[in-house]
Amino acid sequence: MDLGCRPGLYTNQLAKQGFNKITGVDFSSRSIEYAKNQASELNLQVEYINQDFLTLDFTKYFDVALLIYCDFGVLDEYARDTLLYKIYTNLNSRRKICL
Repeated sequence: MDLGCRPGLYTNQLAKQGFNKITGVDFSSRSIEYAKNQASELNLQVEYINQDFLTLDFTKYFDVALLIYCDFGVLDEYARDTLLYKIYTNLNSRRKICL
């Protein structure tokens, strides 16, 4: 899962490398639309969700969560803790490694 995926640069690249069940989440509808179009043109299987990742109801388990750039740094302490808890509880149990 790529939180704050913007135009899907990393999600699409991961799909090109053979990773499957990739999900990108971003608040910007323009970024999500661009990402979907790029994935479609490249025939990549990527799910894109247009939503604020802070309000996302995590319903799937995933192996890796990406949160790149400064998104995490601008969050207040409560939002950071809440987001980290959501991510941690939705990681596949065999892969729980926090860096």
